[in-house]
Amino acid sequence: MVLPAPGASGTQLPLSVRSEPISTAIQATRPRVNAKAYVGRGDPPQERINFSLLLSPLFFIIREMEPAFRRTRQRPSSTETMVGILILAVLAAVGAGVLHSQQTFHPPVQLSRSLHESPQRKDPQGDPSATVPGLIQSPPSGIDLVGKTEAFSPTTLSQKIDGKAELYLSAGFQGLRTQRFAPEGERSWWAELFAYDMGGSANAFSVFSTQQRDTGRPADLARYAYHTENALFFIHGPYYVEAVASTASDAVRQDLSKMARRFMEENPVRTEATASEIPSLFPEQGLIERSIERIAADAFGFDRLDNVYTARYLTAGGEQTLFLSRRTSPDEAAALADAYIEFLLQFGGKRLRPEAEGGRHGDVVIVEILGAFEAVFSHGRHLAGVHEAPSADAAAELAERIERRLEKGPS
Repeated sequence: MVLPAPGASGTQLPLSVRSEPISTAIQATRPRVNAKAYVGRGDPPQERINFSLLLSPLFFIIREMEPAFRRTRQRPSSTETMVGILILAVLAAVGAGVLHSQQTFHPPVQLSRSLHESPQRKDPQGDPSATVPGLIQSPPSGIDLVGKTEAFSPTTLSQKIDGKAELYLSAGFQGLRTQRFAPEGERSWWAELFAYDMGGSANAFSVFSTQQRDTGRPADLARYAYHTENALFFIHGPYYVEAVASTASDAVRQDLSKMARRFMEENPVRTEATASEIPSLFPEQGLIERSIERIAADAFGFDRLDNVYTARYLTAGGEQTLFLSRRTSPDEAAALADAYIEFLLQFGGKRLRPEAEGGRHGDVVIVEILGAFEAVFSHGRHLAGVHEAPSADAAAELAERIERRLEKGPS
């Protein structure tokens, strides 16, 4: 097979021209100029090239690929490949180690830099001349305060707990003070005390219950308190408090408890926690341990449903949730129950019991929605019900239990 040469009628170029340099093939297509014919008439004209060929995308692609076609590449051996992979893996491990060391807090270095700092700091959000009082004025024996007390407002909270600030802000966060401490005379470990002022015990219970660890064990410190291997969590009046250590041991947990008790002594409150009355209204039978939580706002997607306590129960029909909210008056509780029922119906719910509106005040209304069942009613100042029950009968049975409990009052 042969290909016609452009610009040379009747001539043939062998197909083997593909093995020649592309520039040579193009040179062959140029018209030849008889230089002798121009003797005495000035320089011969410049040779002309078919610019439509030079500017075509195909030409440039072929020209760029020419070196690759002309040289032969030798594939690396399997040994070379494995060595290359091993080198890349070692480099990646070294890079990861450097990154980890840069991001890891080193207690001795940090503590040594802050040993002689004042236990007070300037308030960045307030008067430049104002200072933040130390979180702990007099530490227990055997414990040294390390560094200064830090304070954070709603606008600066994310600087301290980036990623979790919204949880606190939505629950009524007012301010945070923190203080680091360590064993007296040594720096084998360090810890930090966080005191979140939530503006009220109910708000403090919101963040306490929402973040409660399943692995926590009750702590003999307050009604709502538990500890993990290296931390202590509790409610003290309007405060939600955390004490977190860099290591875990029995001695460390004892020092965390000592600092927690000193905080409670230096920050007395009128009552331990006014939030304690509402959780005590939940029936104990079937209650899943440490499942009581408080939703500060927008409970179950309804923007009017706030200050709602929930508790999970394990029943014969499966797991379901009881909810309870104390309102300012019986009328408000009844109106909110009606509004929540209407909200469910607007989003595709079907009213099952009672079938018609009306009936006696406090009737339990059952609504089927998205394959689950909701029970809603009001009892005095309380709005109550069952969320996501597996059946209408299961919802009605659990609703009756909380209704009987409300009739008895708090324990």
